[in-house]
Amino acid sequence: MNCEDIRESLLTDYPDGQLTAEREEDINQHLSACVQCRKFSDAVCRSLVEPFKGAKKISLPQDKVWRNITQRIKEEQAPAHLSNPFVEMILRAREAITIIKPAFALLAITVITLIAMGYFNTRNPEVADISGSSESDAQYIRYVADELSVNQSDDTVDYGTDIENYFL
Repeated sequence: MNCEDIRESLLTDYPDGQLTAEREEDINQHLSACVQCRKFSDAVCRSLVEPFKGAKKISLPQDKVWRNITQRIKEEQAPAHLSNPFVEMILRAREAITIIKPAFALLAITVITLIAMGYFNTRNPEVADISGSSESDAQYIRYVADELSVNQSDDTVDYGTDIENYFL
């Protein structure tokens, strides 16, 4: 045990008698050996314990204490009842809107983006006339494929190395 642990116990459980007998014996042994901790213990007794020696002890059942605490918490959390039902309805609607703000914002951004894409794509003539350009692209691809198949045969392919010629 070090002095820091002893001082913490002297401030918390030791004056109240809430320590185990073993822990209290360890603290008493340390206080008999350590002058600084003994002075600290005397200061704690003078300032924290002695002023309350004559105070009357009140013992309440723990369940009653906890019941009172939970009741006070519930009272603090309970909203004040409003006399106007219209105001209550507006407050409930406001709470519902507050919950769905992020989802509504994402939906609005998506809708605006889709509308903008549709508008700008139809305003651009190259993008708007997709059907005509796709037909000409298909004709060009057919032409290139035909030329490659006519001009290339397995016999005319030359890779240029002896090992490739041997295996092919």
